[in-house]
Amino acid sequence: MRLPNEHLHHFDRDSLVALLADHGFECVTLNGFEDGIRLRPGEAGPNILSGFFRKV
Repeated sequence: MRLPNEHLHHFDRDSLVALLADHGFECVTLNGFEDGIRLRPGEAGPNILSGFFRKV
């Protein structure tokens, strides 16, 4: 799902955690809760990966 003028980046769980670890962040949790909010009728998830990270 992409809105006008949004950046498009593709991450899976492992690549997102690795990218942020390289920048000094630790993963607290990953989930797909936004799929329940944003997916339109007929669309299938998982689509939106959300993560909470903390600076270490």
